[in-house]
Amino acid sequence: MKGLPSFLRVVGWATLLCVGVGALTLQVIGASQGVTDFCQDYFAARYVLRGASPYLALLTGNGEALCPGLGFYDSHPPFVVLLFLPSGLVSQALAATVWGLVSLTAYLVSGLLLLRELGWRLLRGMALFTLGSLLWTPSLLAIGSHNLGQAVTALLVGAWALERRQRPGWAGALIGAAGLIKLWPLALLANALIWRKWRVALGGTVTLLGGLALGLLALGPAAYAVYLGPVQAAERFGVPAYSNTSLVGDVARLFIGYPADPPMPPLMQGLSVPQAVLLGEGIGGLLLAATLLFLWRLSGRVKPEVGELLSLGLLVTVLLVVFPLTWYWGLVTLILPAATVWLALRQLARPPRWWWGLLALSLVPLLIPSGIVAALPGRLLEYGGAGLAGVANALTWLPTWALLLFAGLQAQLLWWARIPVEHCSPESSAVVEATHPIGE
Repeated sequence: MKGLPSFLRVVGWATLLCVGVGALTLQVIGASQGVTDFCQDYFAARYVLRGASPYLALLTGNGEALCPGLGFYDSHPPFVVLLFLPSGLVSQALAATVWGLVSLTAYLVSGLLLLRELGWRLLRGMALFTLGSLLWTPSLLAIGSHNLGQAVTALLVGAWALERRQRPGWAGALIGAAGLIKLWPLALLANALIWRKWRVALGGTVTLLGGLALGLLALGPAAYAVYLGPVQAAERFGVPAYSNTSLVGDVARLFIGYPADPPMPPLMQGLSVPQAVLLGEGIGGLLLAATLLFLWRLSGRVKPEVGELLSLGLLVTVLLVVFPLTWYWGLVTLILPAATVWLALRQLARPPRWWWGLLALSLVPLLIPSGIVAALPGRLLEYGGAGLAGVANALTWLPTWALLLFAGLQAQLLWWARIPVEHCSPESSAVVEATHPIGE
């Protein structure tokens, strides 16, 4: 009888896990019956199987949209088209269901790997992870929209786990694969160079070059020319959308507003859409360069076991901020920085209360459902007119400010972590960390 309470706990957590996974699976199946982000990949694959370019306009012979609500072209790189080629051999509904389940599996594997690295109990941890995913808007949107965010997250989490287990070559390969799917993970190879992880950088570079060569051989240079030309030009017009949490989108909205209903007027005049987007990209590029410089300057002054955790989380967060199009569901990748910060805090002295307060403040906007965040500016403009355009525009910045604050708090931890290493011997450093909270 002594083992009965333990058995009941196991059954209880297993039941909650099954409920969570079942609910997420039903969401995938339900979303597969409609138009999701996968639609553009499906028809691009169909075009290639018919011997055409993957970047033909997503229109029927009558001029109707094949993927209502999405763009006129497949927005993903040529390598992604190759990954989805098998899907073009079956019906759209079946292909969408299969891809949705694959994406969900990738997301759950990400959670499992993170829990294992954190040292938490896997059964209880996965039950809480799946139930929490049902309440967190980015995970719900990612699972329901069948986009690439879950696959990229799984690759980056897998790379991190492999590196921690002394598999640098394979870790780099996964980063390279993530970069072939979404361009921004390639910046993580710069972080590998900063920390002198040559095999990680080499594995990523070889994978990237191999993927590019495969794409060129299979689809031809013309596919890359169209992707880098007309496709990217068309993508710029989606940058100011409310659901884009990127700093680039926020800057662009200041100058060109957004044609919603009611439309948001620009706060400043004088720039076209391409010019406003270019300005935002320039500001984002400066922020990324400053982050890399900051990491490089501190890399020799912080213990690697702490510095590598914080630099990875900080860089992932900043990349989500500066990449031109980071849809709200793309924030699902924040589960990786959350884990690295948690592990780093275990090895650091206790931060002051204000740091914890700001951390909570940075998380609040990321927990608000995106529908509410996107609807607030329109409601203000509807009832207050153009006089509230400034307030409405500021509200669209909420997720971006939250990400910037979260990045700043990680940078602050990294800055504090340098102090014992820079000014103390290894023996006295341990004493300082154990007896004096950070910031005091």
